Amino acid sequence: MTTIIINHTNSAVIAEKLARRLKLPIKMAADSSTQFILYLTNEGISLQHNTQPLPSPVQVDFTFGKAAYRRGQSEMLAKAIGLNKRKNLQVVDTTAGLGRDAFVLATLGCKVTLIERHPLIHLLLSNGI
Repeated sequence: MTTIIINHTNSAVIAEKLARRLKLPIKMAADSSTQFILYLTNEGISLQHNTQPLPSPVQVDFTFGKAAYRRGQSEMLAKAIGLNKRKNLQVVDTTAGLGRDAFVLATLGCKVTLIERHPLIHLLLSNGI
């Protein structure tokens, strides 16, 4: 089960809205029934596996790390959609995920529409945007 964990009291109202929308419980700390933790902090929303944690929770942030690196690179993705032959492309990313490909295309001048069907991934992406 996924649980919403509040790491800051200012997040309580947001947590209640998310809990209703996503049909998830709210707790102050994870327990053995918690498989995934959705953290609400002042820095944003992040997701972490409770029993096999990564070095850090998954969070969408386009300002540093791989996203910032990819922003300045000539991408195979741009070539694949024909950006080198046409300008002002409109792209629909129907498997948006964490938005990395869409971010690259947007920084290269494309108008991008993102679609993500998984509610938790959609939440992380919309919070990062």
